Amino acid sequence: MGKKSRKTRSNKKSSCDDVEPQCNVRLCDAKPYMRNFRLAADQGCADAQLVLGKCFQEGEGVEKDLKEAMRYYGLAADQGDATGQVSLGLVYYKGEGVEKNRKEAARYFALAADQGHVEAQFNLANCFHDGTGVKKNLTKALRLWRLATDQGHVAAQFNVGFCYQNGKGVEKNPTKALRYFRLAADQGDAAAQFALGLCYLNGDGVEKDGEEAARYFKLAADQGNARAQCNLGYAFVESGINIEVGVRLLRLATDQGHAAAQCNLGLCYMNGTGVEKNPTEALRLWRLAADQGHAAAQVNVGKCYHDGNGVEKDLKVAECCFKLATDQGDAKAQYELGKWYLTRFNKPRSYKAAKLIRASAEQGYEEARDYMRTIVVDGLVDVEVCAWCAKEIIGAKKCGGCQCVCYCNEACQKEDWKTHKMSCRPENIRCVNITLVI
Repeated sequence: MGKKSRKTRSNKKSSCDDVEPQCNVRLCDAKPYMRNFRLAADQGCADAQLVLGKCFQEGEGVEKDLKEAMRYYGLAADQGDATGQVSLGLVYYKGEGVEKNRKEAARYFALAADQGHVEAQFNLANCFHDGTGVKKNLTKALRLWRLATDQGHVAAQFNVGFCYQNGKGVEKNPTKALRYFRLAADQGDAAAQFALGLCYLNGDGVEKDGEEAARYFKLAADQGNARAQCNLGYAFVESGINIEVGVRLLRLATDQGHAAAQCNLGLCYMNGTGVEKNPTEALRLWRLAADQGHAAAQVNVGKCYHDGNGVEKDLKVAECCFKLATDQGDAKAQYELGKWYLTRFNKPRSYKAAKLIRASAEQGYEEARDYMRTIVVDGLVDVEVCAWCAKEIIGAKKCGGCQCVCYCNEACQKEDWKTHKMSCRPENIRCVNITLVI
């Protein structure tokens, strides 16, 4: 937890990783005036050169010709025209009519940025942020985005807020992040409205205010922001305030391929919340989300195959799904997979099972915490102490000589060997078992 003049951000995650370079050259109906534009361009008029460059680039009034577009942009850029420099930079950036050259693109962006061209400042900031054509430098990226925000550039305002929120190129400052998000949100930016809603929801840089959060989520959702639709829809369904509207919002976000919305709408179908109960449809939606790497959906798909709910029972598929979510550190998946290992395989995999359940418990998953106590008390796993560092270990590796002393890993065993080798006899060493306290 993103416009014609800049990259559309309404349905993107709240980050600045997916912004493309921008240029603000606009076309009118150029065809009737093409002869005049050519005459003016031949006399060195930079504005005419820019219009002709755009016409050839878009095929507006003339046959599309990217090389000719580049030539006209180059003529304007050579005169020091900032927009011409930005346009030529974009040609090199995208490789239109010329081989891609991000370094040359950044050079032209820099020439225009030095003249205060707002789109050039924004584009060059993106280059420094991503390390595209220049050495990555978050501090320079932030400085350039700030310059663009001073000229009211909406996407730059959002990105500066994102930097302050996440400590990118600057110390984290939720209050400043909130201020920049508000600047962009007030200009109607959906991603900023969503980010501002999250600030109010979580109390980041401002006092928690559920109503204000919902208001900003609605503003963003009305513009088609999938994340806002998902969050607002989930809130309506979970609270029971308006389940019908909640399901509709989740469906809108689902139609845009939003994984969390697919997962939440799947829950609605599984439980019959706001829709007719349909485990098969729930599984279909969860599969869509799982294919995008959504951990909770992967767990849900695993549970369906484990229980035979909406699909024929298949424990191998269930295990595979649990593993996918476990690899992402999902606490519920760790618990489900660990419990399954323990009950299905018992001792041969008890260490692996207990390790997964303990990892889940350490993330605060209550069912795992309770189950961890049970398996220790019932003796389903062994909890021992490392002879070197005294750390509690589940399923510890024992010394190959005496088979009694336990270690966390080879490093601890090597450190202890200087002492232990003098007494590495089964009759001299006693294995110490303790009860794990979570």
